[in-house]
Formats: sequence, structure tokens, C-alpha cells
Amino acid sequence: MGAVVAAAGMSSRMGRFKPLLDIQGEPAIVRVIHTLRSGGAENIFVVTGHHAEELRAALEGHGVSFVHNPDYAATGMFESVRLGLERAQRTCGRILVTPSDVPLFRAETVRTVLTSGEPIVIPTHGGRDGHPVLFEAEVVPEVLSFHGEGGLHGAILALGARVRRVEVPDDRIFTDMDTPEDYRRLILEGSA
Repeated sequence: MGAVVAAAGMSSRMGRFKPLLDIQGEPAIVRVIHTLRSGGAENIFVVTGHHAEELRAALEGHGVSFVHNPDYAATGMFESVRLGLERAQRTCGRILVTPSDVPLFRAETVRTVLTSGEPIVIPTHGGRDGHPVLFEAEVVPEVLSFHGEGGLHGAILALGARVRRVEVPDDRIFTDMDTPEDYRRLILEGSA
């Protein structure tokens, strides 16, 4: 069981590097890793790019593997996800994927997604898709070969019938932090 955490972006709308922003006394990415592990992910691959050295330093001792996206400034998140999936599929039969800026989802959500038994599983709440998304290794080559519109979402749509959406009682599956306002709101939600 593995996970890919995309943390290569520039954080340009935030103005500060999102994976290292404080969430209840720890960097956001550390919280994501703890939640993934608590939910059952064993091998975690963090895709770095911008501020790669600071990210490596912050994650020292957390038992993660790193995959570097050298083109992080010119590519979107999907390219980072691709690099992480390519590496993770070598050792993992099931792979969770999440960006580092959705740090509040719960371990129970991870467990629900992991036990759903479909090639692709997306947690939803109130009809909205969230993270983490699960991919069985058998569909990873198709995701990696997708070059259409819409990035990861487009790749998932192209895989169609093999996608299962699972309703979870976790409205934090889509609570992200793209802007300073989002971060302030997320801090309030995280302390509730």
C-alpha cells in the first residue's frame, strides 16, 4: 500500500510555501503523511520541486521517499503525480494520491477508500469529489499515458467505468489552501 503526495508547486497564489505552513503545530505535509500512515499507507512518496531541500529537511526521519520534478516551474500538478505514480507502481499494488495542500482529511477516510475494492476510488462528501484518490496498480499505466485535457481529473474521466465514488462523512476532503484566505479558514476548521 502506497501514497503519492504532490508537493512540488510554486505556491504562487499563497505567497508562502504551502507544504511547510503550520497546521496545529506541524507542517501541513507532515500532517498529511501522519494521516496517510494512520489510515494504512506504508510507502509514501513525496514529489518535490520548489523548495525541495527545505522539504527534505522538514521530512527527515519521517520515512518517506522523494521523487523530484525538475520541471516543477513549467508543469502542473499532474506531471508531479505522474512522476510519483511511476515510482510508486514499482513496489505498491494500491496507491493513494493527494496534494500536500489538502491536509485535514481523516484517517477514517483513508481506510474507507482503501477498502472499497475498485480500480479507482474517489472519496466524496455532499456530491463533491475530494482527496485522497486511490489507484490500483493495474490502471496506473493508463493514467501515465494520458495526455488529454484536464490533468488528473481528465485521466480519471477517461478511465470511466472503473471509477467508484464513495461518500464519506468527512467534509475536509476538499479543504485546500491555495490563498492566504483559504489558509486562515483551514486553520479555523483544523482547530474545530
